Amino acid sequence: MLGWHRGRPGQAYFVTDQHRVILREFLETLFEIYGVETPIADLDAETAAREVPVPARWFLGQPCTLRTDKAVAELGYEPKLSHAAGLDAVRDWVAASSA
Repeated sequence: MLGWHRGRPGQAYFVTDQHRVILREFLETLFEIYGVETPIADLDAETAAREVPVPARWFLGQPCTLRTDKAVAELGYEPKLSHAAGLDAVRDWVAASSA
């Protein structure tokens, strides 16, 4: 909503809880929360280069911090939940939805 109301046209703004995560661990946690039992396969470099889209390949196995500086400066953005609290909220929502 901040981007829509205060953002500059054509700009992208990252909004995160500013917590470092490894994409694979984050995805595995989401899979667990949603009950997805398909493992994320380990890929060798050749297979990854052939099968994984470039944007995703940039983050495989890497700590990833998306900088929120521009969103903070231009939009007045500030995180409302911690990483753990956000995942807990997703867990609670999934549990309530499946009850």
